[in-house]
Amino acid sequence: ILSHTILFKGKKSQIIFARDITDKVQAEEEAVLNETKLNALINSTDDLIWSLDKDLRINAMNEAYHEFLFSLTGESLKVGDSGILKSNSPKEAQKWKGYYARALGGEMFKQEEAAAFGDGTTVVAEIRFNPVYNADDEVTGVVCIARNITTRKLNELKLKELLHQYN
Repeated sequence: ILSHTILFKGKKSQIIFARDITDKVQAEEEAVLNETKLNALINSTDDLIWSLDKDLRINAMNEAYHEFLFSLTGESLKVGDSGILKSNSPKEAQKWKGYYARALGGEMFKQEEAAAFGDGTTVVAEIRFNPVYNADDEVTGVVCIARNITTRKLNELKLKELLHQYN
């Protein structure tokens, strides 16, 4: 509602403009609710989830991804930061750029990667790279989901050792 005082035919008068913005308010409330639901969904897993735009800038991530990267590299990433970590060697950076380029080219694929922590522990993850499409079927980004498969890989190694002993 907007109100102005004017002179009309020599008399002080009020002009009042009113516009129904119920639809706008409801749309904003729905957007906030949808964002809340999305945050609850992506933060309800230990899997690492992050999303990059075509310029390889982070446009979303879950808490697990943020915490993992901080514990691994000491980097505290935020939306808008580069998805190529500052702590990566040039060779490592090129490898990740290649993965992202494949997904940005429309390819959906899985990749296994190992990460070594300063305390000597290593984590093996299976990372799914998924292209993100807009309404015009154009790739606009990539969503990555990484699952810790360290235990599975250790069990596979133990099984291979046992099979080798029996052969």
